[in-house]
Amino acid sequence: MSLNSKRPKMAALDMIQQDLQEFDIRVGLGCALESFVETKIIEELISNLENGSSDFATLEAAKEHFIKILDQYQEQPHLLDPHLDWILASLLSIARSPDTCTAVMHQSFKYLYYVTKVRHYKVVVRHLPHEVADLEPVLALLKSQDSSDKNKWETQYILLLWLSIIIIIPFHLSRLDSMPIGDGYQKKPLAERVMAEGLKYLSVGSETLQNAAAYLICKFVTRPDAVESYLPQFIEGALQTLSKSESKDSIFQRGILFTLALVFKDGKRDDLLTYVRPVLKQLLNPKFLTNRETTTRKSSIKLIQRLNFLKPRIATWRYQRGNRSLITNLLPHQETIHRQSESPKPEDEEDYDLPEELEEIIEQLLNGLKDKDECIRWSAAKGIGRITGRLPKELADDVLKSVLELFNSREGDNSWHGGCLCLAELGRRGLLLLDNLNHVTSVILKALLYDQQRGHFSVGSRIRDAACYVCWAFARAFEPKDLQCYVKRIASCLVVVMVFDREVKCRRAAAAAFQENVGRQGTFPHGIDVLTTVDYFAVSSIIRSYLELSVFVAGFEEYTLALVEHLVDRKVVHWDKNIRELSAQALHKLTSCNVSYAVEHVLFRLLKMAIENNLNERHGAILALGEVIHAVGLVAESEGRSIEDLIDSTTLSEVKNIIPRLQEMNFFQGLGAELTRHAVCKYIEKLSLAKIPKLDNDQIDLWESLILDNLSYENLSVQKSAVNALSALCERYYETPSDKQKHLIDSLMTNLKIPNKMSRIGFALALGSLSKRMLADHLHQVTPSLLRCIETGEGEVAKWVEVRKSAIEALSNICETVNIAKDGSQRSEINAETLDSIFTSLLKSLDDYTADHARGDIGVVVREAAMSAIEGLVNRVTEIDSGLVSEELTAAVMRNLAQQAQEKIDSARCLAANIFVNLLHSDLPFIPNRDELRGIFERENCKEIDWKRPQESYPLFIQMLDYPAYAYHVLLGIVVSIGGNIEHVVKHSNAALTSYLKSCDESKLNNFTSIYLDIFHRHPRTPRLALALLNTTEMLLVSKGLAALIESETVDFAEKLFDLVMAKIAKTREFVKLIAGVSICCALLQAHKRVREKALGQIAIYLCVEFPRVRRECAAKLYESLIMYEDVVEEVDEVMEILSETNWDDQVVSLRPIRNRLCELMKIPAPRLVKKV
Repeated sequence: MSLNSKRPKMAALDMIQQDLQEFDIRVGLGCALESFVETKIIEELISNLENGSSDFATLEAAKEHFIKILDQYQEQPHLLDPHLDWILASLLSIARSPDTCTAVMHQSFKYLYYVTKVRHYKVVVRHLPHEVADLEPVLALLKSQDSSDKNKWETQYILLLWLSIIIIIPFHLSRLDSMPIGDGYQKKPLAERVMAEGLKYLSVGSETLQNAAAYLICKFVTRPDAVESYLPQFIEGALQTLSKSESKDSIFQRGILFTLALVFKDGKRDDLLTYVRPVLKQLLNPKFLTNRETTTRKSSIKLIQRLNFLKPRIATWRYQRGNRSLITNLLPHQETIHRQSESPKPEDEEDYDLPEELEEIIEQLLNGLKDKDECIRWSAAKGIGRITGRLPKELADDVLKSVLELFNSREGDNSWHGGCLCLAELGRRGLLLLDNLNHVTSVILKALLYDQQRGHFSVGSRIRDAACYVCWAFARAFEPKDLQCYVKRIASCLVVVMVFDREVKCRRAAAAAFQENVGRQGTFPHGIDVLTTVDYFAVSSIIRSYLELSVFVAGFEEYTLALVEHLVDRKVVHWDKNIRELSAQALHKLTSCNVSYAVEHVLFRLLKMAIENNLNERHGAILALGEVIHAVGLVAESEGRSIEDLIDSTTLSEVKNIIPRLQEMNFFQGLGAELTRHAVCKYIEKLSLAKIPKLDNDQIDLWESLILDNLSYENLSVQKSAVNALSALCERYYETPSDKQKHLIDSLMTNLKIPNKMSRIGFALALGSLSKRMLADHLHQVTPSLLRCIETGEGEVAKWVEVRKSAIEALSNICETVNIAKDGSQRSEINAETLDSIFTSLLKSLDDYTADHARGDIGVVVREAAMSAIEGLVNRVTEIDSGLVSEELTAAVMRNLAQQAQEKIDSARCLAANIFVNLLHSDLPFIPNRDELRGIFERENCKEIDWKRPQESYPLFIQMLDYPAYAYHVLLGIVVSIGGNIEHVVKHSNAALTSYLKSCDESKLNNFTSIYLDIFHRHPRTPRLALALLNTTEMLLVSKGLAALIESETVDFAEKLFDLVMAKIAKTREFVKLIAGVSICCALLQAHKRVREKALGQIAIYLCVEFPRVRRECAAKLYESLIMYEDVVEEVDEVMEILSETNWDDQVVSLRPIRNRLCELMKIPAPRLVKKV
């Protein structure tokens, strides 16, 4: 194909890509769409399909565009309705046209399928053309399809649906049979051909095609002219096939069962009554209702509930609410009295004809409520609702009792869920009478809180969700006066689920049910007030639900006790650790709503639970106990009273004795010790904050020993809780200098020297948490100890990045706590000398690139901690005395931050950029090129930049290469990014540097190359930079940003670069470095003659190295370079022929003569073997 013939295709692809980019801008702008706005794009895509190329790539790109547009209407498919007619007509006209090629025809049917997928086939099929003239062509096209062709299934699906709407034309099919054709040959009757096609696709493996075929057969056999002949034939054949089928034939079984279900749904009862018993008899075979395939069981449940033994009727005994308008709830009571429901009318005298098989059907549906698959339980629930509505009241009550029996402790979660769905369906249909409402309500309230632990997870979320649906259905089903006596319990339970459920779907379901009850019933206490804050969207955040929304709801006294009791009874002992912690924090906030209840009831229960053997119960109770006592202490403080005024001495004594009792019971050792230690540390912290009085020295010593023991514990969460506990304990109980203070600090510093990673982390953080009063007279010892921890060290200690990070954080906290003075005493203040040591250590930490084979660049946590510490310390020093900040220090801070803002890890790059911009616009003195940089980094523009996006950050920082104070460090950071392996970072950093080089004049290019070579000189053996420099060099040469300097014989940049690269990869055996060297040598073939000859000589060496992979890569890249660069060698055709035809995986001995021949053709000396001495 010529290049010109490819241009239309490429133009089409470019147009599609452009439309997709414009479309991406709109996606995600809102939750709801107002109309179908892509009309013109769809028209253009359909027009291109009709008139454009049939190339596979173009068709696929257009299809993806079409799908992407329609997919955004999955939640609002009705927006397509005004446009369905012209979309379907346009696509069908393409499919019908005799001039349409096969590929385009199938593509049009794919478009039709995706329209059907979004809008659903029941709606789309009504818009398909259904004239008599369409019958034969559509049937012929369907017959011509290969049902085993899995690539054309969309075409077959649409044709089946199209035929199903055509087949219901109001003419006898015998009148439409084709006339004899050919030499006396006549086609089969039209009806037989339609039936044959439907049965053919009923046996295929695709469920989608089976559904369409079943729909077609259903519409055909229920025609008036097919009921007497084809309906009995199909049902008898189906029963015969089902009786002979095995359980493993689930695909065909499912197709037949689904078709029968549709037939019994759409067919007339009188026509089907004869076949009900034979079908039921066959269906009760265990291989159907208990089949392992979900689709087979679902079709069986659908079929068994549609066996029409009972006549359609509206039960006269059902509950009738009458007018359900929301407006009635807003009118005064006296205006709505005449709209209240009437009493149920007495049943008619007409006898019910109830066959004995009905009991078996209901039993199977009740079993379906227990099925393991939700779709089957849901179908069974709807079936019970349909049948119950046709039963007399006495039998309907029996059905309800059977459903209620599912809600017991012996049944599993599937039964509870199915029962909830069934109750909702019965309530929605008005089949739950007031006599049963008390029992049903008590069951649903239990279901709203159902939660059973199974190993490391729980079951119950779907039950709670279904119970919310029942409450939602009750709001629509019953009159407000009939639910009045249950309102308080239902409202309280829904509020509890709204704010305290673990699963967001349950919280949202409860919010929707609460809102429905407020709107329909109008009797929920403070319903409108609650809904204005606690709505469907507000409860999406579990932290906000627990800690903010629950406090708001608890402000209404009707809900306060329900929320508190639920936390104490269920959430404090929850199986999920995070829920227990959130529950404790929520109790802290709710205590102030009813302090007396918390003191008299909650504390008593928590004290008992805190020493239980159950780990979850013990952990949650200790956490909650500490939070409640702290909250009571805050209330007492706000009222100007002591905590002893609110909590009696006996209870306080029990509170103090919790930790000794836990120690006696040996709960700090063995299984579960981690959670107990964590809870006890939190407990100590909260008691200290609550200012518990009258603690003796033994108790304080016990607390201190537990904290010190936990500081070296191997779990970080335990360590952090111990650090917080130590800080609170020292603040409350070590108010004056004493020997105990000195002993504590000495102990912390001693343990900081232990060669144990976790010990150093914990004790470093502990030193950083001490108050100013505690650090007085000890600062001259603490600061050097932490500075020694920040040092990298050797051996295994070098990889203890978490230790260095913790030490930096501790040092930063100390700098925020103590005084900073230029001539201050080192014992209690940070003076200029100490400050200089701290800054030196922090700046050195910015070069921590410790790497680990499993975790990669683990030094990033140290660099991030150092950057944060530098920002805080610089800001504080600037506020106190800007004279403490020297010009050299400012320059070092800014250029190092600029380097970090150019490196490859997103989090570090984002943090560095934010700190750099903040310091640039602060009062920090001596910033080099401050005015020019402020022009680049304007404050308002920087607020809108996402620094994690490399396409936004690199173009700004790359401009700093123009300023000598920053150029080296910025380029060093860029080299790491371009030479890395993070694709999006490599792409955008390379693009930014290439764009910068293209805009540079000769002077700037010379400066750039000088700095670039300087990086090579300064880092000859730095492992992390070796490959990065090689990859960056290759990209610089390929991008031709330095082409003018490389090709010039008067500039020695290319020659120096070649020598440095060769020195970098000398004696290496790493594949990636060798292949990078090959790429650089091939790229240097564009250079002047001296460098080109050197590069060809090195390439000749690579052609015979010991690694076959390197030889292959070298030959391939040399071949590409000879195509790309002109006048490299004179005998280019022969050289390229040798390169392409030689098997470079052969032995090196056989390849040397070939390599030497290439050297002759390239006019360079052949490499010679050098004997090793």
